[in-house]
Amino acid sequence: MATDNMRDFFKVANLGPSDPADPNSGPFNKFLLVAHNGITTRNIMTILFNIYTLVNNMQNPENRSILTSTPLMDQYFHQTYDHLAAQPRQFNPNSFRFSRLQSIINDNKKDNLTKEQVSLLNERRMVEHLEKEYVFLSKILKTYRDMIHDKIITSQI
Repeated sequence: MATDNMRDFFKVANLGPSDPADPNSGPFNKFLLVAHNGITTRNIMTILFNIYTLVNNMQNPENRSILTSTPLMDQYFHQTYDHLAAQPRQFNPNSFRFSRLQSIINDNKKDNLTKEQVSLLNERRMVEHLEKEYVFLSKILKTYRDMIHDKIITSQI
């Protein structure tokens, strides 16, 4: 389960079109469980942030493992950034390693679930929906990576 901040972020985050090959296809935010009720998995969050970094061009052109936070991320995760900056392994939203996205994810997961949330997470149809969402998002991420790879190869020719 994601915190309200994470849920609200993914309601409005630019994740690109639901079909990356068709810019006119609608955004897929409205289909995400995390955007509706905060239900998600760590793997899904990782894929969503991967897609977000690609769509929003967060990578440093000289070192693609370094990211810069977007204004939308600053808006929703400023408390997370403050918390991470206070830790021994400090965090700078203007320049952070790709791997630190996991810290943002960890800091925005709900630990104390209500009985209703636990019940919902244990329903077979919810588990199946999460599995389908994971497969769908994995395909979108692969498409974006392929598109970026092709763009990089083309620019080198």
